[in-house]
Amino acid sequence: MAELGKTINELEGGMMKKILFLFVFFLVIGGWTVDAFALASKQLQANWDEPTKNADTLQTILGDLGLTTLYYNSGTGDIKVGEYLAAPGGGMSHSITFTVTYPDGTMPSVKVWLTATDISGNVSVKSNEITNILDSLPPKAPVLKTVIVLP
Repeated sequence: MAELGKTINELEGGMMKKILFLFVFFLVIGGWTVDAFALASKQLQANWDEPTKNADTLQTILGDLGLTTLYYNSGTGDIKVGEYLAAPGGGMSHSITFTVTYPDGTMPSVKVWLTATDISGNVSVKSNEITNILDSLPPKAPVLKTVIVLP
């Protein structure tokens, strides 16, 4: 039985090598190069003010804010940019620059939002979202109408 398991593993390993070879072969024959998977990036700057009140119905004064967390999503899932220490009573302003990477030749929309977390670990709901369109599409080529040879 151990011999059978070894043979199956060897076959699977050999099969994986063949599949990988065929994949690379068709990429090269098909004219695909590393440039086909090029990435573009844009810097974004997020600016926000920390909350100063709790989310209760009385909106009591916040005294135990721990941090704010910045996120974005450009269509590939939520990405945490970072966690930023907060003033215990909130109210501090932040300005953070970060880089978003995405496939070149596309125009993804990027949603950016925040959460706040107090020192007890209670996390707020998402803040408002701001959406930006990242443009890495070049314009279409102009159309040359005529070229005239002058006397």
